[in-house]
Amino acid sequence: MPASDRRSSLRYMSQGTRENRPVSEGVTSLAVSDLSELLRLLAFTRERAEAAYHELAEARDRADREVAAADALRAELTGMTATVAELEGRILVAEEDRRGAEALAHERADQLASALEGAASAQQATLETRAERDGLQAQLDDVLRSTSWRMTAPVRSVTGRLERGSDPSSGGR
Repeated sequence: MPASDRRSSLRYMSQGTRENRPVSEGVTSLAVSDLSELLRLLAFTRERAEAAYHELAEARDRADREVAAADALRAELTGMTATVAELEGRILVAEEDRRGAEALAHERADQLASALEGAASAQQATLETRAERDGLQAQLDDVLRSTSWRMTAPVRSVTGRLERGSDPSSGGR
């Protein structure tokens, strides 16, 4: 049976069912070969429909997996965003701490420089005082070794005893 006849037979069959006519009226006019062809087409259509159904199910599964992956990525991004915000906060605190440490370091450096200047001044004063002491010690040594000092020693001894209230003739001190 040509394809156009098959289509008209199929239309007749579908009209028959729509008009509440029994399907058998249209089927009787079809040959056995046409029925086997229709069964083959029906089986092929069923296979195609099942394949399409499976493809659709697989597509839905893939879409569900992709949605789940997107949700996971979204959640991970949210977590990373929170982590970045926390790290930015830590960076701000660290920068503030660094600025405070730098200010303290400058203050301590100024204090150290001032202390070093004071130490240098004190060392210079100490050197000058030692030099003056050494000079005075040298003068004192010169006086104590001088002839006049040695010659006036008995007079100083008597004068010292008199000032302390001791009597030089008594043989005491």
